[in-house]
Amino acid sequence: MFKISIKGKNESSDEFIKLMFIENANRAGINLKINDDLTMEEVEKKGITNLPAINVNGVIKSKENEDIIDFFRVVNSLILKERDYGTMKKIIVPIDFSDNSLNALEYAKAIAKSFNGVIMLISVFDNSVSMIEEMNFSSHELIKNHKKQLDDLRNELNLSFAKDDWHSPLIESEFKVGNVADCIMQYAEENENSMIVMGSRGETDLLDKIFGTISTAVAEKSKVPVLIIPPNVSFKQVNHLVYCSNDIGLDKDQMLNVVDVVKRCKPHIHLLHIDNENRYYKAMELLDLLKPNYLPGMVSYDLVFGDDKEKALSDYCNNKSIDMIALSKKDRGFFERLFHKSFAKEIIQNLKLPLMVVHGQ
Repeated sequence: MFKISIKGKNESSDEFIKLMFIENANRAGINLKINDDLTMEEVEKKGITNLPAINVNGVIKSKENEDIIDFFRVVNSLILKERDYGTMKKIIVPIDFSDNSLNALEYAKAIAKSFNGVIMLISVFDNSVSMIEEMNFSSHELIKNHKKQLDDLRNELNLSFAKDDWHSPLIESEFKVGNVADCIMQYAEENENSMIVMGSRGETDLLDKIFGTISTAVAEKSKVPVLIIPPNVSFKQVNHLVYCSNDIGLDKDQMLNVVDVVKRCKPHIHLLHIDNENRYYKAMELLDLLKPNYLPGMVSYDLVFGDDKEKALSDYCNNKSIDMIALSKKDRGFFERLFHKSFAKEIIQNLKLPLMVVHGQ
């Protein structure tokens, strides 16, 4: 049990605030107890005069001039951090302040609401000599400005999200200096129960401008699920997801990872195997695995023959009204083909669908 202390104003609003803190802690799997043993002397030592005031492991916060929901979010953040956010899903969003990264943030917000998750912004300052030499500022000044920009964005988003309701996702942030892809992946590894949601570049002349060099590197090497959002793709409910199935042994290992990511959205999962040969594929093994682990009647399997896999996938997604594509990184053949220029263009330029990459252990 995690205990915090409160000094209230002896009003009914004190009990309401307590209930909201306990409710949100319970939603995160945290057993919270609030004691009424914070003294006015302890509060005044911190230079605080306004009540209510709350002590979270030695940090005392009070409602000053801000809205009650803003005060609640500040204290709720302290509580959750003390318990590493409990069972909450951590939605990591790399931010470089481009339109594409901010577009991914909108998608992350919707996912965080579905999962009762916390959005964790990460912005990385690339400290390579070549990057710094392109600018007429010292590295210290650039880092300071970059970090302030991130802090301002986090504060702005928290104020904006607070207007929605008491349960709108919290926004946290982390600033790093170093190689961008490496910092993102390390941050994900340090945070259990996480996934990465990031924007792609979207230009179509070169492969690294289709998915972006950073998104491609993260998708290839990350150990947590990665969701890549194409430019100008706004969030919509995922009602139909296609999993590109190519290796039955691998797919049996990966499908539960896919289910874990999308189970709150409850989409129909389409297992799709594209082949240009009449080979036997043990699809029933995959279907049998999912039966006890997913919603009845919400999984189907299709076998499509064709030499042109780009067209086969495109036609299938259009015919089935697919909202998201998923595949496993360890399926080297399909994964490498997906990141081939022509296939990537098909997804980004024509299908305009989010791509989820799951990873084996």
